[in-house]
Amino acid sequence: MPVLLVIALASTNCKKEIVDVPDRNLSVEEFVEDYSIFANPERGMYIHKQFDTSAAQAIKPGELIPQREILGYSLVLTIYYLGEFMDKPINDQMLNLIEQNMVTLRESGLKAILRFAYSQSEQATIYDAPEDITLGHIAQLAPIIQRNIDVIAVFQAGFIGAWGEWWYSSHYGNASTPDYAKRKHIIDALLGIIPNERMISMRTPSHKTRILNITFQDSLTRNEAYNGTEKARLAHHNDCFLADASDMGTYVSAQSRNYTATDSKYTCMGGETCAPSTYAECQKAISAMEKYHWSYLNKDYNRVVLNDWKQKGCFDEVQKRLGYRFVLKSVEHPTNFKQEDQYNVKITFENIGFSAPYTLFHPFSAFPRSAC
Repeated sequence: MPVLLVIALASTNCKKEIVDVPDRNLSVEEFVEDYSIFANPERGMYIHKQFDTSAAQAIKPGELIPQREILGYSLVLTIYYLGEFMDKPINDQMLNLIEQNMVTLRESGLKAILRFAYSQSEQATIYDAPEDITLGHIAQLAPIIQRNIDVIAVFQAGFIGAWGEWWYSSHYGNASTPDYAKRKHIIDALLGIIPNERMISMRTPSHKTRILNITFQDSLTRNEAYNGTEKARLAHHNDCFLADASDMGTYVSAQSRNYTATDSKYTCMGGETCAPSTYAECQKAISAMEKYHWSYLNKDYNRVVLNDWKQKGCFDEVQKRLGYRFVLKSVEHPTNFKQEDQYNVKITFENIGFSAPYTLFHPFSAFPRSAC
């Protein structure tokens, strides 16, 4: 019998027509895009859930299912603040909370964007824990992360500075004099416990280049992508997207922007808007998401920016095109089959999303946007 290879495309389509061709044993079926908004793994608008202490309430079973089924969300940013453990191990109550949330995400059909931090204010007295404490916490978290890697879409570097965004720090150098040697110890520990098929997103492109001791001319190439190296696994997130000319310091030069635009062809990019600006106008926002290959975005912040997109009519396009969106264009196949014969089947599809899938070794990771 011939072997039939079935490729599960990440978009639904409506059959358009069967084209009449001269070869009477060849059928060509053409399709048109389904324009609805639906849930696909590891992309789209995300739900924000933060847990400030070990006494925080876990995500309730059933709480997320309507948001997936009705609104099409498949991602939850789960950020855990470990401020009560700056001088000691994480207690069992917090570890159980994290584990319980992972179970609920799995049962709800959603995945986590995962981050850990110690403080959530730029006015904090202490922003983060000493290196030895943080490394101990990472070792404690390792079994939970590894048991639940199937429901973790991407890991944000975290741990250092307010909100885990690496700007302000008590133990790793401040924004003007960062200690990248110590910061790399944290990244190395994370790379060591997180399986190779998952990426770790850095808050700015400078963080990635400084950690790897490379320049803005050293963005990932197609040959380097998806090979499990540090360079291929360190990705990006931008939590002040479109706020001003530099995205509030995310980019330090045109070279840093060009680096990110190229690097994000093969790595994860996502985050949130943080302030209205002329840079956040509809068409400019769409163009920026195309350029930087955006996969996920906070559904609630900044509300002024998001509401403007809704009023101006581009919000639905953003929702549909975040991440990958594969559209089946046509299928060519024999009209009649004989069991003992082999046949060629030609499937043509296009990724019209802003980015390629970012999970390492994903079968469609080799198919970036056609515009790239």
